Amino acid sequence: GGNIFRGVAAAASGMDRAVSALAAAGSDVYAGGVFTTAGGSAANDIARWNGTNWSALGKGLRHYDGSDTAGNGIVRAMVASHGKVFAGGEFSKAGDANVSNIAEWDGTNWIPLGTGVGAVYALAATGSDIFAGGFMSADNHIARWSDGAWSQLGSGIGGGPEGGAVWALAATGSELFLGGPFGLAGGKPANYIALWHIPHALNIRQAQGDVILSWPATGTNFLLEATSDLGEANWQGVSGTPSIVNDQCVVTLPLGPGNQFFRLRRR
Repeated sequence: GGNIFRGVAAAASGMDRAVSALAAAGSDVYAGGVFTTAGGSAANDIARWNGTNWSALGKGLRHYDGSDTAGNGIVRAMVASHGKVFAGGEFSKAGDANVSNIAEWDGTNWIPLGTGVGAVYALAATGSDIFAGGFMSADNHIARWSDGAWSQLGSGIGGGPEGGAVWALAATGSELFLGGPFGLAGGKPANYIALWHIPHALNIRQAQGDVILSWPATGTNFLLEATSDLGEANWQGVSGTPSIVNDQCVVTLPLGPGNQFFRLRRR
C-alpha cells in the first residue's frame, strides 16, 4: 500500500513551465526545461533540488535576459559527471557566458565547452568525456568533448527523416549506444539504433625494473594480453586484477628478457 508517487516540491510550488531533462549528482537532483521559476523563485531553464528547496544555478540558461518565456531557450538533456553538471539544448547564454547549446556548471559558474555544437537532444558521459547528440548537421549529429576539444565519431549519423538525428544516448564506459530517427551509422545501414565502441588507448612506460601499463578505468570490458613475438598468434592474457589509480586501470609487471608486446582486447 501507500503512495508510489510523491511530489518533490511538496514545500514549494515547482516550476511554472515544463521540465524536459533530469540529472542526479549525489543527493541533489537537477531539472532542466523551459521555465522561469522553480519553487517560486527565479530560475532560467535549470534548477537544483536539494531534498528540501529549489535553487537557481546562477543566471541559468537562455537566449536573452528578460521575463518573456516564449523562445527564451530550452534545456533538453543533462548529465552529471565528476562533480559537474552538463546541460544541452537550445540556448546561447549560460550565466554571463556566450555559449552554443551546451555548457558546464562547476558548482559555482557556467563554463562554455569550446565553440559548442548545434541543437542538443541527448547527453552521456564516460570518464571525463562528454558525448552530445542531436540535430547537429555540422557534427554529423554526434560529437565528443574530450581534453578541451570537440571531435566527431567517425562519419557520424545520417539518413532517415531530416537527414538523421540522435535523440537518446547511453554509455557503458566502453560502448556508446545511440538512438533516434536515422538510417545510417558510420555509413552503414542502421535502423534507428547503433553502437559505437569507445576507443581506449593503452599507455606503456618503464619504471626501474618494472613495466607499467595503464588505460582509462572506464574500460573494464577489456583483456590485457602480451606476446614476445608479433609474428605468432600466441597472445596470452596477463593475470591479475588492475589497480584503479586516478581514474586509470594500472598493471605493473616485472621487466622481462627479450621483446615484450602488449595489447587491449575487448571481451
